[in-house]
Amino acid sequence: MNITSITFNNFRCFGEYHLQFKPAVNLLFGVNGCGKTSILRGLKIAMSSFFSGFSDSNTRFIGISNDDFMSEVRDGVESLERQVNISYDLAEFKNMILSRTGKKNRTAISGIKPLRDYTHSLYHDLSTEDDGSIALPLFAAFSTEDIHSSRKLDRSIFCKYYQPRSFGYYECLQGDGFFDYWMHRLLILQEGQKSLSEIEVVQCSIGEALGESGCNIIRNVSIRPLQKTVYFHFIDGREIDSRNLSDGYKRLVNIVTDLSVRCYILNGKKYGMDCCHETQGVVLIDEVDLHLHPELQLVVLQSLHRTFPKIQFIVSSHAPMVLSSVETNDDNEVVHLQYQNGNYTAEPIVTYGMDASTILETYMGKRSRLLSF
Repeated sequence: MNITSITFNNFRCFGEYHLQFKPAVNLLFGVNGCGKTSILRGLKIAMSSFFSGFSDSNTRFIGISNDDFMSEVRDGVESLERQVNISYDLAEFKNMILSRTGKKNRTAISGIKPLRDYTHSLYHDLSTEDDGSIALPLFAAFSTEDIHSSRKLDRSIFCKYYQPRSFGYYECLQGDGFFDYWMHRLLILQEGQKSLSEIEVVQCSIGEALGESGCNIIRNVSIRPLQKTVYFHFIDGREIDSRNLSDGYKRLVNIVTDLSVRCYILNGKKYGMDCCHETQGVVLIDEVDLHLHPELQLVVLQSLHRTFPKIQFIVSSHAPMVLSSVETNDDNEVVHLQYQNGNYTAEPIVTYGMDASTILETYMGKRSRLLSF
């Protein structure tokens, strides 16, 4: 279930704004103030509409908030509220519309009735006669605060050996602060010798994404309940526990672990050990290059896509090396976000194989070298 396009009307900074997406990797880049945050926020709202047909504590429809109304101040006077519309196309559902007429009203969902009817029927089937044969899409979002978030979650939830499939959606679009909880879950499962296939899926995914054929940093994972620690075995021979990983490595481990656990819980019954390769869905990552060395920036998206090949990634980055790594074709696209002369624009460009200096000079308006002091 991919997002093929989205249009915003009177949403945050946008009067009217349209974006199209490719099925594999979509890389958004631009200077600060180009609308990236608003785009990611709008995409999360659209993604959450999948849960409008669910009645489950693990799922939540976000809706359009008061902060999403467009605000303009001219000559010291704030403009009147205008109806906010988010229109989007999914691969299976076209012309879906979410709207909110004013801050005193709720988000109207009549425009997503076909999707809501489908997900309501899906939820009914999952609640009554679920034999694991129904494939569920994955949704996830990672912000720049994901590994540093201090928010508290109910730790006991992660201690349950066997979870309902809807747990794959637990806080999936507000996914900050999960790292320690995922590590705790792995320890609990290993100690109880339960759901060992879930552990194996995580280990295989980390090996594929971060091992020799991927980012080339981590070759294996050891889960040691007696020491209450998860250890990561590095390609260079080091053994580092989860608490002492660098921010860059910790964020990569968190993303891969989060996605692989959710893939297993959602579709482990249907796909088994192939759940990460077969699960479809949409994943948002803000500043995918965050804390990463340029060498890793060059391979991070390829590694994630190889590990989760049927997931649509919509990510942002400021790093020239990330831009250079994405080959524009029928599956992937690089989009240059700009704000010029009072207008927000989104222009597909080709940056594959370019060196960092060329990208800086051509698309970021910067000299490759600083002037002398």
